[in-house]
Amino acid sequence: MANNVGDPLVLPNGSITRSRAKRYGEAMTLYVQVQITQELHDVAFNKFCEELEGLPTLLTMLETCADGVARLC
Repeated sequence: MANNVGDPLVLPNGSITRSRAKRYGEAMTLYVQVQITQELHDVAFNKFCEELEGLPTLLTMLETCADGVARLC
């Protein structure tokens, strides 16, 4: 990989000191946490959207039942 000073996830050229290894490990841990959090958010959002897709059908059924009961009275 090329040496990129602005990107902490790119390993530097040359030897890796303990402090560089520690900084790289911390950057990698943070990156993984962000990716997992984003993935969980996406899964939760998709599940929520799927639940909302069935809601209009349920409301239509409830309105139909309510109209039927109102006509009986």
